[in-house]
Amino acid sequence: TTTTTTTTFIPMRGLAPGSVVEVYGPSGAAKSELLLHMVLTWVLPAACGGGERRAVYFDNEFRLRGARLKTVLDARLAPACCGRGDTSLDRVRAEVLGRLTVARCATTLEFLAALEVLCCGSDDSSVATEDHGTPVLCAVDSLAAFVWREDKVPDGLGAPSLTQAAVRAIARFVGGARGAVVAAKP
Repeated sequence: TTTTTTTTFIPMRGLAPGSVVEVYGPSGAAKSELLLHMVLTWVLPAACGGGERRAVYFDNEFRLRGARLKTVLDARLAPACCGRGDTSLDRVRAEVLGRLTVARCATTLEFLAALEVLCCGSDDSSVATEDHGTPVLCAVDSLAAFVWREDKVPDGLGAPSLTQAAVRAIARFVGGARGAVVAAKP
């Protein structure tokens, strides 16, 4: 488990394929903000300090706002695009967002299905295989998002069995060194 208290953490140094990082803390501790910065660093161009890699951001709490994503992204891109005009910023922003997939899952079953398709899939539709094996960052905000919503699911389909399946899917993803997982948890 890695703990950090600052949003200046640079995830490109030391976050290798196969890594799992858990970010935990009380509500309001900026866990989601840290995940956003980590994901953007992963997908940003090298000229902006990024890794030019693909990322999947699981927004399981439905808190990621497009306006916030754009604000943070533009602040990171502006210095590199400064003096090249608005069209350059628009072009680079589109390129960066093309490497980012945002998945919003309301249940553990939706999360499991999206994880299988986007990160663990073995066919060419998988984000993990799109870039000839380039590692993917899988950011999960938050692992505990479904616990309170699924406490009345019928036996046999309950949260424990689905959660265990999701954990196994994450283990397959990192075990195959397809990428790294960063997950927030309260």
